[in-house]
Order: sequence, then structure tokens, then C-alpha cells
Amino acid sequence: MKRQLYRHRINFVGSYYLDADASFPSRASWTNWIRFPASATQKSNLCDAFNITILSKPIRRWQKDETKQCRPLQEKTKGHMATNWKDYQEEAAALFRSMGLSAETDVTLQGVRTSHDVDVVVQSVHAGFEVTWLVECKFWKTPVSKLHVLALREIVADLGADRGILLCEAGFQSGAIEAANLTSVQVTNLERVRVTAGGDILAMRLRELYDRIESCRQQYWEMSKGERIKHGLRDNGWEYGYSGARTVELCVELITKAFRGTYPFLSDSHLGLIELGPDKVFRSAEDVLTVVAPKVEELEMKIQSARGAIAKGN
Repeated sequence: MKRQLYRHRINFVGSYYLDADASFPSRASWTNWIRFPASATQKSNLCDAFNITILSKPIRRWQKDETKQCRPLQEKTKGHMATNWKDYQEEAAALFRSMGLSAETDVTLQGVRTSHDVDVVVQSVHAGFEVTWLVECKFWKTPVSKLHVLALREIVADLGADRGILLCEAGFQSGAIEAANLTSVQVTNLERVRVTAGGDILAMRLRELYDRIESCRQQYWEMSKGERIKHGLRDNGWEYGYSGARTVELCVELITKAFRGTYPFLSDSHLGLIELGPDKVFRSAEDVLTVVAPKVEELEMKIQSARGAIAKGN
């Protein structure tokens, strides 16, 4: 039998291609795969161009009727529970909310040229700047075409959004994928958002919290010791109580370790040992966010209250 050549997402114009990962897919996705031409010269040229490895033997035999089922690159998934477009839209919004972002459905936004109806608008604050994503939900049984990607690109540009996300569980035609490459529009599905965007969003939230805690540190030390004691930002020295300085120390320690990405880890700070206990283990960025976010919010509220009272002469 002739050797078979596999490559992850090669879009080789004029020839057949395979959409493959390192491991062979389940039988359910076989119909989305295409066999490469068997020419040794073509294989050699493609190997040089794309750094492809030729397998020592074919993974499986191709049946005669299978090549008739081949179609443009698409990724059908079952990673959602929706039964209609509205449910799919709400599921997408709920997914972004679960990542700590603000998400609203059925939003009308005014652009430079005209107004636009957006399925889901996702917003967050990063380094003091508001970040906006526009999400279009296609609850379709067929792959999305290039035209819809181009349309979303125009909407993103007109509204000045940071990113456009086109969701479809039926996948995308090859032209749609090409149109989205190296642009502000991402074509994906809910499961891929869970896996890939989740890490990016968590990193963004950690960076945001780090910037906020550094701002708190600066404002904290701008106040005198007496003012900090008077307004509950530190204890009086002979009784153990709240300390903004210890809170900053703990938050910076946890965020810094989270940035390194080496899990699991324990807190080494004094406040961490007292409040979290010696056995508190952080196994993920979510664990860090769960502890740090409320502490940052509490410190910000205390500092804001103290500064307001000081400004009034109290």
C-alpha cells in the first residue's frame, strides 16, 4: 500500500489536503478528512515546503466511497447544549461571563457609518482600557462562508471594536478561514473558546489585577501612617488587624507565581499563612483569581473611602 501523507491544516490550493492533528481523529470526523495525492514528487515538494513528516505506514485503508464525502475544512463539534439560535446565543454569553467578562446579548451599537445589531457584546478592562469583542453566533447546519467573515470585519472596523468572534459549530469554509487569518476576526466554536480563549482571558485578568494592586500600593503609601490607621487601612501596631501593605504583598506574590505558570504552589507570605492556612494549594489561575480579586476590590474600596474622607478634612 502506498504511504499516506498527513499534515495539520494545510490549505494547498489546487490539491487535496488533510485537516489533521498529531493523533488520528475519531470515526465521527473521518468524513472531514481528505487524502493527499500519492505522487512521490508532490509529497517530497510538500515536505520541503511545509516541514511535513511522512508516516511509515498508512493509519487506515480508505474505502472507495469515502472520497465522495470529502468537503471543505470544517470542525463539527458537540460541545454545546443549545437547540436553537437564541439558546446558542445565550450559551455563548454565559461562557464569556464564566471567564469573568461582561457579556450582553442582542445589543445595538452605533458605528461611524451606521448602527449594528450584535448577537453578543463582550467587554472587560485591561490595563485601564476597555476591551470590546463582538460575537456573532451562527446556529447553522452548514459551514460559514467567506462573506460572513468579511461582513463581521466591516462591523468591527466601523464600531472600533478590538476583536470580532464568529461562532459556528458546523465549521467554516476554507475561504472563510483564509479571510479571517491575520485579521481582527476569529472563526471558532464554543469548545475552542473554552480551551484556547480561556487561558488568554485568565492571563488578561491577572494582568489587570496586578495593575490595580500596584495602583493601590502607590495610593496606600501616599497617605501618612496616622491616616492609614485612622481609616482602617492598617492596624495600630499592638493589635493584629487589617493591613493594606500585607494585602498588597499577598496579592503580588500570588499573581507573580501565577504568571510563572508553575502549579501547584503554596503562599509564602505572612498574610497567606494566617488567612489561607499552611495547606492552601493553588492549582490553577482560577484558584488565584478567586482569592486575589475580592482582596483587591476590598482594598480599593478602603482606599477610596479613606481618600474621600481625607479630602473632606476628616
